[in-house]
Amino acid sequence: LTDQITIEEYQNEVISWLNEVETKFGVKPIIYTNNPFANTYLNKPHFANYVLWIAEYGVKEAKIPTTWKDTGWSIWQRTESGNIEGEIGSVDHDITKSSLKQILVN
Repeated sequence: LTDQITIEEYQNEVISWLNEVETKFGVKPIIYTNNPFANTYLNKPHFANYVLWIAEYGVKEAKIPTTWKDTGWSIWQRTESGNIEGEIGSVDHDITKSSLKQILVN
C-alpha cells in the first residue's frame, strides 16, 4: 500500500470489490492470500465470510490468518514450483479440504 490510502480504506475498497463481483457474477469470490498479508490487510471479521485460499510454501501445515481462525483454509497452495509429468516448467501444487464444487457453493 502507499501513503495515499490507509489500511482501513484499502479494506473497505476490497469489501466493495468483493460485493460487486458477487452481485455481477452471482458467485462469492475466493480470497487468495498469505498469512502475513492477511493479518495486516484482511483482518476485518467480514473477510471470514469468504473461502480462504492460502499460499504458504515449505511447511507441513499452513498458518491460518487470524480472520479465518474459526474456519481455516479451503485451498492451500503448497508450492509454486512443483512438477507434473507431461507439463513443461513449474506449476502450482494445491490441495483442498473438500471438492471444488463444495467450495464454490459456500
